[in-house]
Amino acid sequence: MIYRDHALRRWLWLTALLACGCGVPKPAADAPAPTPSKAAEPLRVAAASDLQAVLPELAKRFTAVTKAEVSLTFGASGQLAEQLKEGAPFDVFLAANQSFVKDLVDGGFVRPESVRPYAQGTLALAIHRDSVEAIRGLADLARPDVKRVALANP
Repeated sequence: MIYRDHALRRWLWLTALLACGCGVPKPAADAPAPTPSKAAEPLRVAAASDLQAVLPELAKRFTAVTKAEVSLTFGASGQLAEQLKEGAPFDVFLAANQSFVKDLVDGGFVRPESVRPYAQGTLALAIHRDSVEAIRGLADLARPDVKRVALANP
């Protein structure tokens, strides 16, 4: 089943990403491994809005397996990246655009070795149901009769 394969891949990538973290310092080689407890701070995940459909369930499963709580914050990737630059206390950042992550790496806000692609998407062009003009591709958007185009994350 294709959906299950994608869900499993997402779960595996999320687990790897959550294990990596963004800004958690490396423990000393002889330090004991931390054990989650009720009093432990939750793992703070900043995620692109398009992950709202899947991430809460994955976070529940992650908590069930690891006993570590997960706190999710959703928003536009650009806004979340700016919050990280301003010191927002996120442990993991799941962006919808690699350029935001590259900017964070270039600015020294995240560990370069922690960066991993976690999904691939497909771009879509959608035309309003009341539109009478035929738009068949991106080139049609450059026509003079096309007055408005909306972008999901400008």
